[in-house]
Amino acid sequence: MAKTESSDHQSSFAEACRVGNLDRVRELLLDHRDIDVNAVDDEGWTGLLLACDNGHADVVHALLCSQLGDLNVNVNAVAYNGRTGLSLACDYGHVGVVRELLGHSGVDVNAADPDGRTSLMWACHYGKVEIVRELLNHPEVDVNAMDCDGWTCLMLACQEDHLDVVSELVASGRVDEAALAQAKVRALTIGRKEIAYLLSAALRQPAGS
Repeated sequence: MAKTESSDHQSSFAEACRVGNLDRVRELLLDHRDIDVNAVDDEGWTGLLLACDNGHADVVHALLCSQLGDLNVNVNAVAYNGRTGLSLACDYGHVGVVRELLGHSGVDVNAADPDGRTSLMWACHYGKVEIVRELLNHPEVDVNAMDCDGWTCLMLACQEDHLDVVSELVASGRVDEAALAQAKVRALTIGRKEIAYLLSAALRQPAGS
């Protein structure tokens, strides 16, 4: 019986995180200390991952802060697809969630999924410029990392024609010359003229060279 009740509490906790019911999350965690905040459901999701995936910044905050006691939440837990909460939030444009996660000292901002893609790469790929800015403000973010196919975040932004994202990356001053040159070649190859000019200026080279 006790095991069934514990399982019910665990399921209720996961569902509350998924739908963003902050009051229910608090109630469950305060009243039922048997809940394992890092347990995964049948589909491989933790409560934190569910909250991140669905954009519930208030739930993420509650899980990561000390209001509910030392929950020891694994901020770098990965979902069934090998993606962290930060990666998922960047993918879907959940700015508030990204801010909460980046404010946690234990977050691995450069964690890569099975394809070698980091959170910054996904934000650049989908043109989430506000999230790109948040990530670039983190001192440990690796702007020049490559995925399994050799693509950098700058190349991904070029490929998808996100000029505003390219501008943010270049303005950060953290993209190395090799990555700039590689992205410029890609931009010229696929006809991204504005991006090519911007990168040429950063390299101090003529656009057609």
